[in-house]
Amino acid sequence: MPRIWSNPEFIRHRRAELRPTRAITVGAVVLLLCVLIGLACWSSQQHQLLNLQQAAEQYGTDAWKNRLNVLQDNFVRQTSLLFFRWLVGLQAIALTFWTLFSCAQSVSGERDRKTWDFQRITRLTSAEILIGKLLGEPVLVYFAVLCAAPVTLISGLAAGLSLGTVLSIFVFLLAISIFLGLGGMWLSTLLESRTRAVGLIAALALYGFTLGFYNFRDSGLPGLAAMSPLTGILDALGETGPMKISPVLFNHPVSWLLMTLLLCG
Repeated sequence: MPRIWSNPEFIRHRRAELRPTRAITVGAVVLLLCVLIGLACWSSQQHQLLNLQQAAEQYGTDAWKNRLNVLQDNFVRQTSLLFFRWLVGLQAIALTFWTLFSCAQSVSGERDRKTWDFQRITRLTSAEILIGKLLGEPVLVYFAVLCAAPVTLISGLAAGLSLGTVLSIFVFLLAISIFLGLGGMWLSTLLESRTRAVGLIAALALYGFTLGFYNFRDSGLPGLAAMSPLTGILDALGETGPMKISPVLFNHPVSWLLMTLLLCG
């Protein structure tokens, strides 16, 4: 099996989706959105700081002054953390759903264009067609996330997160997106209808079903929650609340990332 960069199916999608003009436009839009989100996060923290200053001047108690000092000392860190959370959240939504929806249109789209039978009689193996479509159909969103990755990495490190934590989030998103892409391709092979609305409804149903696995955190099988994109991201960002639940594998607690890789694999 040839490498992915020489896979004809992947090359076809890459050339179609990432023409120089489109790639430059997408990169510029992504960077502009990062700047706007960063300014919004800074404005939100600045507004909170001003409110605390007014409260400290009005009441003059030690409690308000301590809160003000804490926010002033951690202003950059809190702003970076808020910025990082927004970036990760938006990338997670875009990457997972776009991958699912684009792959859910892969085979049905080829049938619509009368090219599916042509692909099946080429010298490409089933694995080459699968990998080419799985990584080629959503190549535009992969490129967009790649453009935002340096900003996300820098903001995560500025927020005080370790390099391993930031990288684990990217690995988690990649594993979940590939898994959802496979699910979308499976749906696409089942759909005989050429209506995009049918594929969209099926993709939304599968996406909602996958998100629903998050509720298994409070069940007797909490490890199944690793199938949901929400679980690993919220855990890495510290949004799981005071009771931190970890999945158990053979009576040993493991990370959500490891459990996700095992289940998706």
